[in-house]
Parts: sequence; structure tokens; C-alpha cells
Amino acid sequence: ADESNDFGPEAAGKLKEDFYNQYGTKTQAGILKNAGKILIAGAKLNWINMGLSPIDLQLLESEKVTLRELCNVYGVNSALFNDPDNKTYNNMKEAKKEMLTQVVLPELVALRDAFNRFFTTEIGEGYYIDFDLTVFPELQEDMKELSAILSQSWWITPNEKRAAMRYDTVEDEVMNEIFIPAGYLPIDELTMLQDPRDAQQQSDYNLPPVK
Repeated sequence: ADESNDFGPEAAGKLKEDFYNQYGTKTQAGILKNAGKILIAGAKLNWINMGLSPIDLQLLESEKVTLRELCNVYGVNSALFNDPDNKTYNNMKEAKKEMLTQVVLPELVALRDAFNRFFTTEIGEGYYIDFDLTVFPELQEDMKELSAILSQSWWITPNEKRAAMRYDTVEDEVMNEIFIPAGYLPIDELTMLQDPRDAQQQSDYNLPPVK
């Protein structure tokens, strides 16, 4: 109530009783009988708007801010958690990849290194654990690009290529040698085929004549 008006406890109690009588009774269906009608008081009163819609109250906007703040703390994109303003296919695709590379993989690396330190100090050499990146489809495009690069990198041994692709090395001496593009032979065998008089060997290995 306005303090300049004579509106004491008795008047307030009477207004409360009138309000309940007019608005507090319901029909058998549970609907307020006088919902929407106007209550008239005998004094000048202030009022508080308590019937604002979620849009007017900006509750949805505040939820977005809270969601984005939480995602920012953990370093993930809010698109992964149904942010309505950040939810396109490309955003989702990049957000998943970003979460894996910026959040998940660093945690996996830290956990792996901790386990391997334990194995080295407590159990001894010869034990090592690692994780498999092929279980993440979002990273397979990167693996495809890496495979294309490695296929053209003739100066790298096959075992080094396997290690780059996170495969185990093969216990074969040939897999530790460098193969050059001319027939993909071990480089030490190539020196044996440089004699221009050995036409048969040049033909077998599809080598051009030595000039």
C-alpha cells in the first residue's frame, strides 16, 4: 500500500479476505470462478507485475547465458547441448571434432601417461597402454588426410607410417627400410640395379635405362 494512505492492518486483512472470497473459490472442475476480474480496494495501492511471460522475463535468454558459461568453463561448444542459436549441421560437426581434440584427447593423454608411469615404476619395462583414435568417427577425416600424405612420403619407412597411423610396427627388416618410387624397392637393392648392361634386371624391376 501507499504509505501516504491510511491503510492499516485491519484494512489489509479485509482486502485479503475479499481477495480470497472473490478469487480463491473454484468450480468443481478446479477452475477459479472469478479469474480475470478486477478487485477494487478503498486505498491507493502499489502493484508488482508477477504475470510476465517467459519471453518478457527473458528466462530463455538467461538459460542460454548459463549454458554457454558452463560450456566455456569445460571448453566445449554449446551446440552440443542443444543451444537453439548455435545448432546447424556444420556447427555440430565442428563442435564434436573440437571437443575431441581440445577436451577429450588431452584428458586421455594425461590418463594414459599416468598409467604408463605407474607401469614403468611399479611393474617394470615392457608394459605400455594407449588409446585407439579410430573409435572416433569425427577424427576419421583427419586420418584420411594423414594416410594420403603418408602414401606420398617415400622417405619414411613403412613401420614409421604404421606408427603415424597408430598401428603396431611389423617385425620385418624390410619394413624398416626406405622404398623409393621407382618400383618401390629397398634403397640398398636399387644400387645393385644401376648397371646398364643388366637389361634383364632393369626389365624385371621396371627401371628406366641408365644414361
